[in-house]
Amino acid sequence: MTYILKEDKGYSFNSPLIYLKSQSQIHNTLAFHKHLNKRIFNRLLTSIFVKIILLTSHCYAQPLKKHIDGITTGVGEKGIYLGINKSLGKRNQIDLGFQQFKGNIASYGKGLVESVPVNYESQNIRFTYTRYLNNDYSSTGFYGQLGIDYSSIVASSTIDLSKQKYYLGNLEVTCNTCKDLIIEANNSKFQLVPSLSLGWQLMLNKNLSIKIGGGIQYFNLPNVTWRTNMENTPPKYVRDKIDTIENDFNNKLSKYPSILPTIFISSSYYF
Repeated sequence: MTYILKEDKGYSFNSPLIYLKSQSQIHNTLAFHKHLNKRIFNRLLTSIFVKIILLTSHCYAQPLKKHIDGITTGVGEKGIYLGINKSLGKRNQIDLGFQQFKGNIASYGKGLVESVPVNYESQNIRFTYTRYLNNDYSSTGFYGQLGIDYSSIVASSTIDLSKQKYYLGNLEVTCNTCKDLIIEANNSKFQLVPSLSLGWQLMLNKNLSIKIGGGIQYFNLPNVTWRTNMENTPPKYVRDKIDTIENDFNNKLSKYPSILPTIFISSSYYF
């Protein structure tokens, strides 16, 4: 005999179906609350972060303005310049910034199969004191300027020795095992370069000015040296050509005096 137990229309919590259904509801509820709490936490964190930024900017804005009056951008023989400026009274101003240039400035081809570029790299920390002569920093007129640069300059050329022609008496030879020759005037150690300039300032409006100036600077050009990336010393006929190239570079540099011209064009924006 078989007994069939009938349940009423209500479901008992002992039913496996109802147990699974209730567990699913609990899981969905927990997931919803977890997602909601995460959103609330993210909004709270964002709000705190924004308040910190606003508070920090408010705290430092006024002290920064007390020490800096504006920014200056420009270009000169040592490259592109970016710096800050500060006025000391109405007719005196100081600037501090960084100047850099990297690129090919010339070519060299004497005694070579084909010319090679001369690569030039300059890094410069620039400090200037400006005295406005018949005006103040906020008006158009002439100015004098004293500058102190902390400069590093490197000029170099790379020559493929395996492609060059060499001579043993009347015999023309090559050096297939030779590699690269690096000729360089290396002043990688920073040195002080003083300068004195005279210029003209044009005020475009109360916040923006343009300066054009030129003068002289004192700088000792370094001698040219050479090195190779070869494991062994080059043959004598190759070294003879290298010595000729080195002497030619140094002879050209020796024609330049220690007093060199300087020119600088800049634009200043005042806060």
